[in-house]
Amino acid sequence: MKRILLLFLLASLFAALFPQTCFAEDENTTIILIEQISGSEGSPIVRSPGLIPIEAKYCSKLSTIMLYFHQDLGATLIIFKNVNTGLLSQLAINAVQGAHFLLAPGSVGEYEIVFALTNGCVFFGTFEIV
Repeated sequence: MKRILLLFLLASLFAALFPQTCFAEDENTTIILIEQISGSEGSPIVRSPGLIPIEAKYCSKLSTIMLYFHQDLGATLIIFKNVNTGLLSQLAINAVQGAHFLLAPGSVGEYEIVFALTNGCVFFGTFEIV
């Protein structure tokens, strides 16, 4: 847990020092398409990209995942899975509205990222680290 907290603090420091480094879309930035794969009981699964409350980008220059939450989602579990090796990494955050910066998993490969909310909604995306 201390390691995850340290990585989060380092990513926040880099984001504060270099705020414009990866906000522009260029060869260093990969957009992570997020889709909802399950909803809370009684609510439909949102398929429209305009209604998904999470935006994500991977910045290879800083090895950082930039998240933007359009609304407060509360306690959220974020799970990274390296598809090639099966290695799992998870982090619990309070997903308040606004930008959040996370250090990306270190090894090269294709990753799945899952956002599990306390209300039962689950969001999913994939990206690749080269």
